[in-house]
Amino acid sequence: CEGRMAAEMLNLLVPGGKIAIFASSQKIPICDENLKGFRKACASLSITEGPVFENQDNPILAYHAVDRLITEYPEVDGIYICSANSDSVCKRIEELGVKGKYKIVATDLFEGVSKNIEKGIINASLFQNLEKQGEVVVKTFYKKLCGELSQDAQEILFIPEIVMNSNKDYILERSKYGNDF
Repeated sequence: CEGRMAAEMLNLLVPGGKIAIFASSQKIPICDENLKGFRKACASLSITEGPVFENQDNPILAYHAVDRLITEYPEVDGIYICSANSDSVCKRIEELGVKGKYKIVATDLFEGVSKNIEKGIINASLFQNLEKQGEVVVKTFYKKLCGELSQDAQEILFIPEIVMNSNKDYILERSKYGNDF
């Protein structure tokens, strides 16, 4: 779901654009699922997938990948960051003075993402509310252990929320996740 949402959002931001992807590793199932969703959505949209920079969840690799993006792929218009390294990517973009060159969709809503949305480096983020997901998992497991669930629970899905500067503070206030700031 997240990868498809990111593609649709970037299609609105840069119709017909080429999108670079900063990902942890395609070997990680959730990352692979997001990339497959992104690619599937691209097939029916006007955007195209550009280079994929795998960073193995290493902020230094993500940081230096921005240099490669700028020098080797000048045709890229947008960036989808589907890893926790959006801070490193945004920091390097700002240092190189190319803020605004790319439309960026990131994931989650931690302090760095929030600040980069405020700065206008990140245009939108897909908030998955990981704390809420964990809470639901623990409660479901507890109910199963106590016999309150007679069968295996059905798959529980969380639809990511699109976060922009206009609704960021509301989502942070509403979610427990924002209490960490």
